[in-house]
Amino acid sequence: MVDQVVRTERVAGLSVLAAAGVVLVGYSYLFGLWTSRYGQSPDLLVTIRGWVNQPTGIGEDFGFLGVALLLVVAGYVLSESAAQRSPRQFLTLLGRTVLPVVVGAVLLSTVLVLVGATPLTEPAEPSLSFGAVFANLWLVPGLFGQPSLLGLNAPVTAALLFVLLLLAVRPLLRYPKIAAVVQLEVVGGLILLGGWSNEVDASSFLHSLGLVAGYLPLLLIGQLAWMFRSGGLNARFGVGFGVASLVLLVVHDRLFPELGGWWHPLSGAYAVLLMLIALPRGAAVAGKAPVRWLASRALPLFFSILVVGYAVLGLQRGWMPLVLAIPIAFAVAGLCAEGVHRAVGRLS
Repeated sequence: MVDQVVRTERVAGLSVLAAAGVVLVGYSYLFGLWTSRYGQSPDLLVTIRGWVNQPTGIGEDFGFLGVALLLVVAGYVLSESAAQRSPRQFLTLLGRTVLPVVVGAVLLSTVLVLVGATPLTEPAEPSLSFGAVFANLWLVPGLFGQPSLLGLNAPVTAALLFVLLLLAVRPLLRYPKIAAVVQLEVVGGLILLGGWSNEVDASSFLHSLGLVAGYLPLLLIGQLAWMFRSGGLNARFGVGFGVASLVLLVVHDRLFPELGGWWHPLSGAYAVLLMLIALPRGAAVAGKAPVRWLASRALPLFFSILVVGYAVLGLQRGWMPLVLAIPIAFAVAGLCAEGVHRAVGRLS
């Protein structure tokens, strides 16, 4: 799906980052989160947490790191696509490639909840209503206090906000330094506004908006990488704006108490380091068939893991050994993503 939004074959590192992000999200939510929610502690999971997650400070069983990698890729891809097309062409492209996947995921999750299955939702047992489904279709459930039918609603909403921000600053993309400064100021303002709302007990909408805005610096880092590789920014400005983006992650982490202990800024820094390694040196790995498959289907895989894979695990609970249940869930999610990828390919 990455190369359906904009051709990225010439930037092989993006494929590596997208593939790694999907794998980490799958591991985190189908192995780490699901087993924890249902009171299971496999020895392998405990060992990885003790020997890898805790020493490195990467929390949530690599889940946030996986999301961070996908957001960095999205920031690069969306920025390049927006710069190369008119706003109408850009939105049409997203409507043909991204919108069907997202809408399909929300509707499928709704149906699964109605029939008693357990896709990844927040809360775990959501109360369905027309307003909840409507907010999820618009990708803004968290902003209006509705349950999320996709589980990871904050980064998805952040991607939507980034598209809107791109459209607003598109005339400035020909002046990369100005565009970067303006976007950093907007994102910083949203984060500070959300933090201020915590202090004065103001609107929950502002709080939720600030919480979502905390994912935008990762998308901006992806955009900065595109600006540098396209010649719009030199290394000095690229590093400076990148550090400013990471600082916003730290500010966001400090202003929102519910994020305490997850060390998101550290995982964000790891994502940046992986990007700096993969973009110039990822060609050899990107040529591998599994990496190509994962990267080209990253978007449907992301949603399929959360909706289909998680629900399939729930259906196997209590009778299928975990050592078999998890591979089956991954396989079914992969088959679903493959079907969606091919269907969207025909539509577009």
